[in-house]
Amino acid sequence: MLTKLPGNNNKEDAFSETASIVLYLLLEAVGRPYRKQSDFCATQAGPLFNQRVLDMGCGFGTTTGAIVRQAPRSIVAVDNSLLQTSIYEQVLLREGSIGALLAELQTEEIVGRNSATRILQLLKEQRAELSGSIFRQHGGRIQVIPDSCLNLLPEVYGYFDTVVGNNFIHWPIKALRDKLMVAGIQPEEAARLATIQALKTLSGVLRPGGTLALLEPMNFVSTGDAEFDSTLTNATAPLSHPVFIGMDEMTDTLLHTRGLLLPPRSGTDTLFTLPKLCGIFAESGLELQRTQFQEQNYACQGREEMVEVAFATLPMRMARIQLPFAEKLEIARLVRTQAERELPDSAFERPMRVVSFVFVGKKI
Repeated sequence: MLTKLPGNNNKEDAFSETASIVLYLLLEAVGRPYRKQSDFCATQAGPLFNQRVLDMGCGFGTTTGAIVRQAPRSIVAVDNSLLQTSIYEQVLLREGSIGALLAELQTEEIVGRNSATRILQLLKEQRAELSGSIFRQHGGRIQVIPDSCLNLLPEVYGYFDTVVGNNFIHWPIKALRDKLMVAGIQPEEAARLATIQALKTLSGVLRPGGTLALLEPMNFVSTGDAEFDSTLTNATAPLSHPVFIGMDEMTDTLLHTRGLLLPPRSGTDTLFTLPKLCGIFAESGLELQRTQFQEQNYACQGREEMVEVAFATLPMRMARIQLPFAEKLEIARLVRTQAERELPDSAFERPMRVVSFVFVGKKI
């Protein structure tokens, strides 16, 4: 059984979290962006052999899989979503039915039978890969904990050789930044202070000389090279691919009937330039040793799979629109059906791409 969310009596909030996680699972099942990013991030953090590793923002275990392939001694996996860590435990650390888990999540009702089958296959693959790994055969240990990175204390968690965070650090930064802005601090300074606080917490559980590797999407940092940054914006699929653009236009049409409008996509709202980020790492007790960039293609191919990828992200695109999540999901389903039927073949000729940066620091 899934761990029940404590103190959450709002059915809409509970449905929103469950449906959002199901959509993230679908995105990974079809496009595999997290697998590719996790492999990239863990490789940059390595070597991890025989180390004690913190998987921060572990989600449903994709990055853990990348860490496991380097045979560390142990992994502590932390995420502030109680539901995500419950899914993680049932898929990776137990032997119960994954099909029953997905039924409890109402996966088929949320995304449809074909998409639910893809998610089932993804989770079965993750379980099989971990159970058959050298890490497991050699007695490697995993502990999964529902908590926030802002609560990490060495007296509770001990010290780690390496911290790996894939698509995670922007979440606590945004939460902290918003609180500071409510207190009257200007956005740029609020972002700086929030990032220092989040990084200091991670630095605090690293042993001296330990490594921190954080992967973030392109809108976290700009390189300072205007031409290159513009190229990144034009290359990343959610901002420029004709399937995403076409489905956005279809969504706008449906929202217009409700007097609403989809916010424009933007690749220019970066938090920092690279030189500023170096200074922020230093203020956090870390030396930013290198920044690695990588462009990757989604694994999806053809009309149906590309539409599935865009569909999986569409309800989150409507995050700032004041509609119940169930209505956003229904709009996304209608757009998915329309896109499969109406988008021209030319929209599917170009691969979908995602670009990421990994920031690798050392504990000073």
